[in-house]
Amino acid sequence: MLGIIDVKLINLLQSIPKLSNKDMAIVVKDILVLLPSYKTPHSPRGIELLRQLLDKANASFRTDFRPGDRASFENTRFHLGLANFIVLKEHVCSPVNLLQFYCTHLIGKMTLAKLAPDDAASIISDTAEILSACDDQSREGPHVGLVPLRRQVVDACPILLEVNQAFYSHHIHMANANVGTSDL
Repeated sequence: MLGIIDVKLINLLQSIPKLSNKDMAIVVKDILVLLPSYKTPHSPRGIELLRQLLDKANASFRTDFRPGDRASFENTRFHLGLANFIVLKEHVCSPVNLLQFYCTHLIGKMTLAKLAPDDAASIISDTAEILSACDDQSREGPHVGLVPLRRQVVDACPILLEVNQAFYSHHIHMANANVGTSDL
């Protein structure tokens, strides 16, 4: 039988999709991750919280990445930031599901090409950090889903390196352009 606190936690968790970004950040960072039920590694509540955040990120992704112009990544980035926070900083659940999301939605050439250079570089950095967390976790015991994801990241490396090179070239060009105009 569920206690009153359990019911309130379930209701709070279920309210996440309906919250504004500001309220969502408060609920996640200032309430949920501080509760004992989220302090146990890989808790079922942590897994559910990540699922809720990735569902929001996926919905934002679909809106942000409409055909045509360069993608606005602001809402997707916000939800991914919360997901990264709960997985990489608070360790409320396994990073494998987060890596799966990045592999499925974000590290493809078509997606990265639609992003601003800073956003693409951020995706590359996040992917590396999440993969590192997965490797750290795999030392504790194997995770069946990690092997194909690791292969997927390795297969994407040429694309990721190409995008990363474009990011640095862009910033060097911008820095050189600023140096040239500051002399005037």
